[in-house]
Amino acid sequence: MRTFTLLCLLLFAFSTAALYSQEVLGGPYVSDDHTMMLLHFDGDFTNATNNSRDAEIHGTHFFISNEALGLGQCVRLSNSTPQDSAYITVADTSTLDLTEDWTIEGWVNIFTFGDASDDFRWVPRLVMKPGDEIFWQPNYWVEMWGDARLFQTGFHNADQDRWPAVNSPANVFEPGKWTHLTFIRDSENHLLIQMVHDANRELVWYGSVAYDPIKEAVPVTTNQPVHIGWAGAKGIASPSGDSWLDGFVDEIRISDVVRSFKIPVTVTGVTQLPNQSSEVNEYSVSATVKKIGASGTVLGAELHYRVNEGGWQTQSMLGGAEGVYTAVIPGQTYGSQVDYYVSADDSDGYHTTDPSTAEAVEDADYYTFYVYKPNSHILSLSFDDGALPPTDASEYGHDVQVVGTVAPIDAGKVGKGLYFPGDTSRVEVDTPFLSSEEFTLDVWIQPDTMVAYSRVIFRPEDYTAWGNSAWAIRYEADNLISARFTQVGGGDNAIILDTPLVYGNWYHLLYEVSTDSAVFQLRGSNDEVIETKTAAVTAKPINTTAPLRIGNAANVTGSPDWGDRSFRGVMDEFNFYNYPAAGLTTGIENLDPSVPLVFALEQNYPNPFNPSTQIVYSLPTDQSVKLDVFDLLGRHVTTLVDRKMAAGKHTVIWNGMDQNGRPVTSGLYFYRLQAADQTRIRRMLFIK
Repeated sequence: MRTFTLLCLLLFAFSTAALYSQEVLGGPYVSDDHTMMLLHFDGDFTNATNNSRDAEIHGTHFFISNEALGLGQCVRLSNSTPQDSAYITVADTSTLDLTEDWTIEGWVNIFTFGDASDDFRWVPRLVMKPGDEIFWQPNYWVEMWGDARLFQTGFHNADQDRWPAVNSPANVFEPGKWTHLTFIRDSENHLLIQMVHDANRELVWYGSVAYDPIKEAVPVTTNQPVHIGWAGAKGIASPSGDSWLDGFVDEIRISDVVRSFKIPVTVTGVTQLPNQSSEVNEYSVSATVKKIGASGTVLGAELHYRVNEGGWQTQSMLGGAEGVYTAVIPGQTYGSQVDYYVSADDSDGYHTTDPSTAEAVEDADYYTFYVYKPNSHILSLSFDDGALPPTDASEYGHDVQVVGTVAPIDAGKVGKGLYFPGDTSRVEVDTPFLSSEEFTLDVWIQPDTMVAYSRVIFRPEDYTAWGNSAWAIRYEADNLISARFTQVGGGDNAIILDTPLVYGNWYHLLYEVSTDSAVFQLRGSNDEVIETKTAAVTAKPINTTAPLRIGNAANVTGSPDWGDRSFRGVMDEFNFYNYPAAGLTTGIENLDPSVPLVFALEQNYPNPFNPSTQIVYSLPTDQSVKLDVFDLLGRHVTTLVDRKMAAGKHTVIWNGMDQNGRPVTSGLYFYRLQAADQTRIRRMLFIK
């Protein structure tokens, strides 16, 4: 009896070890209950599992020996010319719609490829289950991008508005060499994993990203067959498109489980700090560090940081619940640049960093933030001196660059303005301080033409981007205009006004974002309010460091139907603040500005100012008023208003000149409003 019991225990221990033992990557594989598709390509297109159907070949192909990988034979998909049109399909079955865990893998050896969308081999797809209506909204995909020579693996969510993906670094792909690609989705930990191995089954690159457990939890399912070697682009004629694979493929397997491979420790969810106030004493960084797969444990994690590109410093991170590790970077002085990344080690000898290239010898990548002075005027461009490039009059004194043929023009709103001809001409300012969680953008524009989706002002995610931005002003269809920013986590916070703009008219645009609301206000040539719209802020703006582009975005031309997509017209008085300087997000809502409740004199804006500022005052009834400016010693400088005014809100612009038309000196000034028996006085600061 004891012998029988011992034998049973040994058998149980053996079976348990086999169940959780490490699986050898790359095959040849044997089908099991979790194998949804398995193609060996040993002289035919037989599917080695009963969970889906045999494959079907289309176009030019042949088989050759693949003894180098120990895999019998492989299939050559010949797409050296657009007329070959070689690809493989496996008919749609419910087992090939993946929605939870999965492992998709295969060997590929790509011979030729394209580097732009006009080449039919630009994005060779190894495996893809295309979307029903739009092929590039698939259940899942494994592919290579020829322009950057990188691998991308991902899926589309059920709402078809998100596509979480893992991208390898550029140039990981090498033409003419066997590569094994592995794409894993771990639904328990909400992770996507990509592994790239060479012909010796040695790990070349590994990366992982966390996907949103709510918005991205459910992948889209489709009625399309699995495609190998082509994306199955609906509506695109067979030798066309940009996704043909020219090369060999072998041992393609799709599983509905996370396979027990030797997987490096994952580092995801690293805190991406926005620019930080100089008043903050320390900056907390957290990351989720986990070990999945066959074996191994996390040994620890470290936070690495440097200040102003100096030497790297390292802090051990404290582990907590759910694999979350935390450490802090000490507070830094105003103007500092802080780079940082997180690394982790496991008992299998793997060392992982996030970003994945943080420790690369060349083209290393880090997370970066800058330390700013709170409540400051970041950028001030007036164009009045006619200088090119324009001078930034803010305390930051940023370098301003002109690209193309923008030109000073006398017909500005206040003094000179800057004319944009509507081609690729633009003004650029390269500074990290133009990204802020709270901000105010203040500018005057006089449009000549308005092409839908042209970017008037654009703070892009990167220099070649045309979509994501820390903030942007753009035209919409029917001569409408919008203000927007891309939210952390995806999606735009966009405000589209209902008032069409008119060519040749001056407009004052105010876009203000606070922690809880965004306001976009359109004013007319006399600074009268035309329209105001508000949107709730539920996610912060993304932090970007690419140069500000005034006048156009990266896609300056667009399609022939859109024509030239740059700003054409005059721009004047451009100002940016890193706080809600205009008070739009903190004022009382639903008040009609044309019917003031009290006699009031508002704080001038902007303040400090150069070369001009606006002063707003309100009258509850028709009455005679006088608005004067005095210097610090009480001496009269100039009179701005001295007449009877109607009830309502009024705006006056002071251009920094005295009553004889001479410019005043820098300093503190007072402005006084008098009407009947009431007086209001405020201060303002003029700087040069």
